[in-house]
Amino acid sequence: MNLVHALPPTAIGADDFHRLIWLAEAAKPRLPEIAGFLHRELTRAALVEPWFGLVTMGSTVHFLERGCPDERVGKLVYPVDMLRHEKPISILSETGALIGLCEGQSLYWRAVDGQLRSVTVIRSD
Repeated sequence: MNLVHALPPTAIGADDFHRLIWLAEAAKPRLPEIAGFLHRELTRAALVEPWFGLVTMGSTVHFLERGCPDERVGKLVYPVDMLRHEKPISILSETGALIGLCEGQSLYWRAVDGQLRSVTVIRSD
């Protein structure tokens, strides 16, 4: 992903960090751009004890996506869990960029197709 604006600060719990670093490495051959972005986000994130409002794996996230006027809701999951949840968001999708953001934070990037994309966290449960 080609970032457009300055990166917001991010935070992640140690358990998520270790599992996601492994996943980013494993995904490199199939999804090099998303795996690289995930790896960069993880290495710049502060390791913390997760708190309410921080987007973590398993969070139900209410968010706005550029070009969509309505609030969207989904659960951030590992690819293996996609079929187990209603409204899943794979961590290996562009919307997976929600990981580590807090309520009110936004992330902007230019997608492979050249379009400007963004996500803004409204609430994370």
